[in-house]
Amino acid sequence: VPNAEITKETQNLSTTSKPESKEFWTGTAQEVEGAFQTKLINGIDTVFDRSTNQRFTGKMRILDSVGDKKGELELVNGQMHGEELFFEDGKLKGLGDYIDGQENGNWQEFNNEGNFLYIGNYNSGNLDLRIINNSYEL
Repeated sequence: VPNAEITKETQNLSTTSKPESKEFWTGTAQEVEGAFQTKLINGIDTVFDRSTNQRFTGKMRILDSVGDKKGELELVNGQMHGEELFFEDGKLKGLGDYIDGQENGNWQEFNNEGNFLYIGNYNSGNLDLRIINNSYEL
């Protein structure tokens, strides 16, 4: 796959649920579609490496067509696990955490100036509370 790379790197990770040796993949959205396949398993999106048909464990960095970062995410055994970041025009637009493929904890979104728009609190994929401009929605 052009411009896509897979490299091995070892990191000291803060949680014991993630393996120490991880793959790091970088490429465009089009390249990720060519290199990986997503299957719905027990209601959770699970990412497989097309070349090996194995679940992907590691970090992905998704780039736009000119090489600017669009997103970063971590996967463990094919499921999103850890922080996901969203970027637009090189600026952070949102972030949140996954545990075992489900949104968990606080998810935040920001406007183009980097100011806070809203926060949503997730528990095992379910939105419990959303705060918008200091107003609460259940």
